Amino acid sequence: MRGTFGAWLLLASCSPGVPDPAPAPPRPAPAAFELRAGNRPPDPPELEKFASTYRALTGETLETDKFGLEIWLSVPFKAGDAAWLLLQVYKGYEIPGVSYVVAHVFDRDGKRLVKEPFPAGYRMFIAETRVTRIPELSQDVLAIKTTSAGPFMTVNGKTAPAFEQGEYQVEYVCFVNGRLELVRMDDHERRLVRNSYRWSRPMKGPLPATLEAEQWIARLESPMPTEQLAALVWLTGAHLSSTEPRHANVNQQSLEDSKRFEAVATSPKTLELLKKLQSSSNPWVREYAILGLCPTKD
Repeated sequence: MRGTFGAWLLLASCSPGVPDPAPAPPRPAPAAFELRAGNRPPDPPELEKFASTYRALTGETLETDKFGLEIWLSVPFKAGDAAWLLLQVYKGYEIPGVSYVVAHVFDRDGKRLVKEPFPAGYRMFIAETRVTRIPELSQDVLAIKTTSAGPFMTVNGKTAPAFEQGEYQVEYVCFVNGRLELVRMDDHERRLVRNSYRWSRPMKGPLPATLEAEQWIARLESPMPTEQLAALVWLTGAHLSSTEPRHANVNQQSLEDSKRFEAVATSPKTLELLKKLQSSSNPWVREYAILGLCPTKD
């Protein structure tokens, strides 16, 4: 719209007898949002400021009380064209249930680049969210810390989640080529956590890109560590076998997606690249390449 208005303004300025147009109302920069880094909902006056700025930027009404959504972050987010992140959080009040976030990414001119809701985990509480600069990636990353809602089991006097790894987990989400991508998951000991893709959509992180097998393999050769990591997270995840029966009205990974994964996982080129990436200069890529050469546990 701004481009169309700019072209019209240029034409009008060159045309005799055309009056000057009234100035357009200024569009607020995303920094007009209140700076917010706390993991708690804003008070009503602060919330109204967020809602007003959001309307001015997007023309939409900010959903602030639907399904328990709360604004937890409104901070600079420097990654490619991105400049600001507004993050809404449903921390997971119901058990069983799925905690999730809605991420809004804006550029420096106030244009929203991405609005994406995505889950943080089934029977997982969101404990903390933050934006952090990751030296390994040279860009800002959204980190989401989650804790298990149980069930728990006790072995040798130590209590731990029965179906989740670690005392807590952290999901790292990057803005990559106009998309939000999960680029790492680890636990309290920094051990990598495999994601699960056995369902129609993963229960942790944004939807993976829709790519053909050759494109997934090409991502492993990308000069961008974030693209490599997004591919490695997907490749090292647990996927439903293409031989597993599919049933109507059952939440399962599609047969097409399973076959695509198997084509990538069994490709000699993939094995060659994983071996090569074990010597990557990026420590995160190295870790995932090593994990990729380990068999997935069912």
